[in-house]
Amino acid sequence: MDKNSLVNKYARNDDEKVGFAHLFDLAERSQNRNIVTSGNFFSESESVSASAMLKEAGIDSFFYGGYENAERRCPVFLPDYYIKEDIINDPTLAEIKFLTYSVDSYFTDAALSHRDVLGSLMALGIERCTVGDIICNKGEGTIIVRETIAPFLVENLVKIGRYPVEIKSYDNLKIEKTEDFEEHFDTVASLRLDSVVASFFSLSRSTATDKITSGLVTVNGVVTVKNSALVKEGDRIALRGQGRAELEKIDGLSKKGRTRLLFKKYK
Repeated sequence: MDKNSLVNKYARNDDEKVGFAHLFDLAERSQNRNIVTSGNFFSESESVSASAMLKEAGIDSFFYGGYENAERRCPVFLPDYYIKEDIINDPTLAEIKFLTYSVDSYFTDAALSHRDVLGSLMALGIERCTVGDIICNKGEGTIIVRETIAPFLVENLVKIGRYPVEIKSYDNLKIEKTEDFEEHFDTVASLRLDSVVASFFSLSRSTATDKITSGLVTVNGVVTVKNSALVKEGDRIALRGQGRAELEKIDGLSKKGRTRLLFKKYK
């Protein structure tokens, strides 16, 4: 299958078509010049689709976001004399930078959210594809970005929300991401995706169905449009604009014959 056919097979919209097509250019440049090449950040679902496309094309690649299990990751293409661990040890090879932000200790009530940070970046005209994961911890945190925008942000990102911040840039950082979540119990008629999505995100069954068929739901990073797909323990489900949840345990049947679920809802 040729490049255009592969792009059309795996891309879900025009933006993905452009981004996925560029991967072939990066791969060709890496091979022809015998250098490391990398691209902008992809979302989890985009990374899964792009990786499958490149695999079908017979092109070696990997996706890295600055730390293990990063959600947003960059495509990286390596010449023969490099291995993945080289990039992990030196992310600058993949043009990845780490920015830390901190609010002055005077503002003891500062609790910046992911939305606060991303909103401040967008207000500066930063493109979303140049920003990786944002890890927040009250008045401080880490922003993983493409190397090209790091100097600009160090100079110009002086406030997040209503708080003045100090920005520092690093070539590498050890990221220890802890996610806040709440555990919930519920019962569902079945383990069909539409039933589980309705439970996890407090939706009607018909609304959950519409969200799924519109391509707004991912299961383990893969967009899933089949309402009857079955969900199993450990599956991570994300609904665009609504958050993420994970099916932790299937706990048998209730007296009314409904399936009992224990799930994590991430904050």
